[in-house]
Amino acid sequence: MTKDLIAYFKSESNAESARAGLQRIRVENLYIDEMPEQDGSKEFMPIAGSETQLAGELGGFNAEQAGVLQSVEGEGNLNIDDGRPVTHMIHGKVEDDDYVEALIIIHKAHGLLEKE
Repeated sequence: MTKDLIAYFKSESNAESARAGLQRIRVENLYIDEMPEQDGSKEFMPIAGSETQLAGELGGFNAEQAGVLQSVEGEGNLNIDDGRPVTHMIHGKVEDDDYVEALIIIHKAHGLLEKE
């Protein structure tokens, strides 16, 4: 089975970097799109946090797998809000077994997820 994957980026180069990484795993219908100007109604969050937060907020994987995400680059390199707007998004479908790897790739490319 597959899961929808939607991630947001503050630069085209970061989105392209994520796409290149995602093409190495099992992803279908992967595309990058430029975002229209945001009206502030959407909020975004980095792929980071405690294991419990990640497992609860993102779902689809357990706390042990979420711990992998948290330890990818360490606490000093979290994708923090720097005030720049989100300009690009990636959308695709990723195999369940590759979902955590996809999130790691997005994290390394400074991607964000939409808060629900």
